[in-house]
Amino acid sequence: PHPNPILTQRPTPQPTVRPSTLSTITYDDIEKDANDNTGWGSFQSRDGASDAVRMSTTGQQQYIHQDEAALRIRDDSGVDSSVFQYQDHDVREYSDLRVQCWYYPRNMGNSDGFVLEYSSDGGTSWNVTKDYRKGRDFENGEFYTSAVVFSSTGVNFQLTSRGRIRFRCDASIDTDWVYIDEVLVLM
Repeated sequence: PHPNPILTQRPTPQPTVRPSTLSTITYDDIEKDANDNTGWGSFQSRDGASDAVRMSTTGQQQYIHQDEAALRIRDDSGVDSSVFQYQDHDVREYSDLRVQCWYYPRNMGNSDGFVLEYSSDGGTSWNVTKDYRKGRDFENGEFYTSAVVFSSTGVNFQLTSRGRIRFRCDASIDTDWVYIDEVLVLM
Protein backbone atom coordinates (compact mmCIF):
# COMPACT_ATOMS: atom_id res chain seq x y z
CA PRO A 1 0.00 0.00 0.00
CA HIS A 2 1.00 3.58 -0.58
CA PRO A 3 2.44 5.43 2.46
CA ASN A 4 -0.16 8.23 2.29
CA PRO A 5 -3.40 6.83 0.81
CA ILE A 6 -5.45 9.92 1.70
CA LEU A 7 -3.49 12.42 -0.40
CA THR A 8 -2.16 10.12 -3.09
CA GLN A 9 -3.87 7.15 -4.64
CA ARG A 10 -3.88 4.95 -7.71
CA PRO A 11 -5.96 6.28 -10.62
CA THR A 12 -9.50 5.26 -11.35
CA PRO A 13 -10.76 4.75 -14.88
CA GLN A 14 -13.26 7.62 -14.59
CA PRO A 15 -12.33 11.15 -15.71
CA THR A 16 -11.84 13.80 -13.05
CA VAL A 17 -15.17 15.07 -11.71
CA ARG A 18 -15.49 18.63 -10.47
CA PRO A 19 -17.27 18.77 -7.10
CA SER A 20 -20.40 20.93 -7.31
CA THR A 21 -20.21 22.14 -3.69
CA LEU A 22 -16.94 24.03 -4.20
CA SER A 23 -16.21 26.98 -6.49
CA THR A 24 -13.77 26.34 -9.32
CA ILE A 25 -11.06 28.97 -9.71
CA THR A 26 -9.27 27.26 -12.61
CA TYR A 27 -9.34 23.89 -14.34
CA ASP A 28 -6.52 23.11 -16.76
CA ASP A 29 -6.59 19.90 -18.77
CA ILE A 30 -3.51 21.05 -20.76
CA GLU A 31 -5.34 20.50 -24.07
CA LYS A 32 -5.66 22.84 -27.03
CA ASP A 33 -9.22 23.90 -27.81
CA ALA A 34 -11.20 26.86 -29.15
CA ASN A 35 -10.66 28.80 -25.90
CA ASP A 36 -6.96 27.95 -25.51
CA ASN A 37 -4.89 27.50 -28.67
CA THR A 38 -1.64 27.00 -26.70
CA GLY A 39 -2.88 24.22 -24.42
CA TRP A 40 -1.20 25.72 -21.37
CA GLY A 41 -4.46 26.89 -19.79
CA SER A 42 -3.74 29.23 -16.87
CA PHE A 43 -0.12 28.04 -16.65
CA GLN A 44 3.12 29.14 -18.24
CA SER A 45 6.83 28.60 -17.85
CA ARG A 46 9.65 31.08 -18.15
CA ASP A 47 10.48 31.89 -21.79
CA GLY A 48 13.12 29.52 -23.09
CA ALA A 49 12.95 27.25 -20.04
CA SER A 50 13.55 23.74 -21.39
CA ASP A 51 13.07 22.24 -17.90
CA ALA A 52 9.34 23.13 -17.88
CA VAL A 53 7.40 22.39 -21.06
CA ARG A 54 4.04 21.24 -22.42
CA MET A 55 4.42 17.71 -23.80
CA SER A 56 2.14 16.23 -26.44
CA THR A 57 1.43 12.60 -27.24
CA THR A 58 4.26 12.15 -29.73
CA GLY A 59 6.32 9.50 -27.95
CA GLN A 60 4.93 10.59 -24.56
CA GLN A 61 1.41 9.08 -24.41
CA GLN A 62 2.19 6.68 -21.56
CA TYR A 63 3.00 9.65 -19.26
CA ILE A 64 -0.13 11.70 -20.02
CA HIS A 65 -3.14 10.96 -17.83
CA GLN A 66 -5.93 12.19 -20.09
CA ASP A 67 -6.17 13.10 -23.76
CA GLU A 68 -3.09 14.36 -25.59
CA ALA A 69 -0.87 16.60 -23.43
CA ALA A 70 0.58 17.27 -19.98
CA LEU A 71 3.02 19.69 -18.37
CA ARG A 72 6.50 18.28 -17.74
CA ILE A 73 8.94 19.64 -15.17
CA ARG A 74 12.47 18.32 -14.58
CA ASP A 75 15.82 18.96 -12.89
CA ASP A 76 16.25 21.58 -10.14
CA SER A 77 16.92 24.91 -11.81
CA GLY A 78 14.50 27.06 -9.78
CA VAL A 79 11.97 29.02 -11.78
CA ASP A 80 13.20 27.36 -14.98
CA SER A 81 12.03 24.01 -13.54
CA SER A 82 8.53 25.27 -12.76
CA VAL A 83 5.11 25.87 -14.28
CA PHE A 84 3.06 28.61 -12.69
CA GLN A 85 -0.21 30.45 -13.06
CA TYR A 86 0.34 33.61 -15.06
CA GLN A 87 -2.64 35.55 -13.66
CA ASP A 88 -3.54 36.55 -10.13
CA HIS A 89 -6.69 35.12 -8.55
CA ASP A 90 -8.70 36.96 -5.92
CA VAL A 91 -9.23 34.38 -3.17
CA ARG A 92 -9.72 36.76 -0.21
CA GLU A 93 -13.29 35.74 0.55
CA TYR A 94 -12.37 32.08 1.13
CA SER A 95 -10.73 30.35 4.09
CA ASP A 96 -9.36 27.29 2.24
CA LEU A 97 -7.87 26.55 -1.15
CA ARG A 98 -7.83 23.05 -2.68
CA VAL A 99 -5.50 21.98 -5.50
CA GLN A 100 -6.09 18.65 -7.26
CA CYS A 101 -4.02 17.16 -10.05
CA TRP A 102 -2.76 13.96 -11.64
CA TYR A 103 0.98 13.38 -11.84
CA TYR A 104 3.37 10.79 -13.21
CA PRO A 105 6.96 10.68 -11.86
CA ARG A 106 9.66 9.21 -14.10
CA ASN A 107 13.33 8.43 -13.30
CA MET A 108 13.26 10.24 -9.95
CA GLY A 109 16.07 9.33 -7.53
CA ASN A 110 15.56 8.63 -3.82
CA SER A 111 16.00 12.24 -2.69
CA ASP A 112 14.17 13.70 -5.70
CA GLY A 113 10.72 15.22 -5.76
CA PHE A 114 8.67 18.26 -6.61
CA VAL A 115 6.71 20.89 -4.71
CA LEU A 116 3.37 22.66 -4.93
CA GLU A 117 3.79 26.30 -3.98
CA TYR A 118 1.45 29.24 -3.32
CA SER A 119 2.15 32.93 -3.84
CA SER A 120 0.07 35.62 -2.14
CA ASP A 121 1.89 38.47 -3.93
CA GLY A 122 1.45 37.69 -7.63
CA GLY A 123 4.46 35.41 -7.95
CA THR A 124 7.15 37.58 -6.33
CA SER A 125 7.65 35.08 -3.50
CA TRP A 126 6.49 31.49 -3.02
CA ASN A 127 5.66 29.26 -0.02
CA VAL A 128 5.79 25.46 -0.23
CA THR A 129 2.36 23.98 0.53
CA LYS A 130 3.17 20.35 -0.33
CA ASP A 131 6.54 18.64 -0.75
CA TYR A 132 6.28 15.40 -2.76
CA ARG A 133 9.19 12.93 -2.34
CA LYS A 134 10.05 9.61 -3.96
CA GLY A 135 9.65 6.78 -1.47
CA ARG A 136 7.33 8.77 0.76
CA ASP A 137 4.69 10.12 -1.64
CA PHE A 138 5.29 8.23 -4.87
CA GLU A 139 7.31 5.68 -6.83
CA ASN A 140 8.34 6.02 -10.46
CA GLY A 141 6.21 4.79 -13.31
CA GLU A 142 2.69 5.17 -11.95
CA PHE A 143 -0.07 7.77 -12.14
CA TYR A 144 -1.09 9.43 -8.88
CA THR A 145 -3.80 11.90 -7.99
CA SER A 146 -3.26 14.48 -5.31
CA ALA A 147 -5.65 16.72 -3.39
CA VAL A 148 -3.99 19.33 -1.20
CA VAL A 149 -6.04 21.66 1.01
CA PHE A 150 -4.37 24.63 2.58
CA SER A 151 -5.96 27.15 4.90
CA SER A 152 -5.56 30.89 5.41
CA THR A 153 -5.00 30.12 9.10
CA GLY A 154 -1.74 28.31 8.25
CA VAL A 155 1.67 29.71 9.04
CA ASN A 156 2.93 32.37 6.55
CA PHE A 157 -0.14 31.93 4.39
CA GLN A 158 -2.61 34.57 3.24
CA LEU A 159 -5.43 34.26 0.75
CA THR A 160 -5.17 37.54 -1.14
CA SER A 161 -6.30 39.23 -4.34
CA ARG A 162 -3.00 38.16 -5.95
CA GLY A 163 -3.01 34.39 -5.33
CA ARG A 164 -1.21 31.97 -7.68
CA ILE A 165 0.08 28.39 -7.58
CA ARG A 166 3.08 26.73 -9.15
CA PHE A 167 4.65 23.29 -9.45
CA ARG A 168 8.45 23.22 -9.20
CA CYS A 169 10.71 20.21 -9.74
CA ASP A 170 13.27 19.52 -7.02
CA ALA A 171 15.37 16.77 -8.58
CA SER A 172 19.01 16.26 -9.48
CA ILE A 173 19.34 15.83 -13.27
CA ASP A 174 17.56 16.58 -16.55
CA THR A 175 16.15 13.05 -16.82
CA ASP A 176 14.27 13.31 -13.49
CA TRP A 177 10.78 14.14 -14.76
CA VAL A 178 7.28 14.76 -13.42
CA TYR A 179 4.30 15.03 -15.78
CA ILE A 180 1.34 17.03 -14.42
CA ASP A 181 -2.17 16.92 -15.87
CA GLU A 182 -5.73 18.01 -15.07
CA VAL A 183 -5.00 20.71 -12.50
CA LEU A 184 -8.11 21.85 -10.61
CA VAL A 185 -8.01 24.76 -8.15
CA LEU A 186 -11.08 25.08 -5.93
CA MET A 187 -12.23 27.18 -3.00
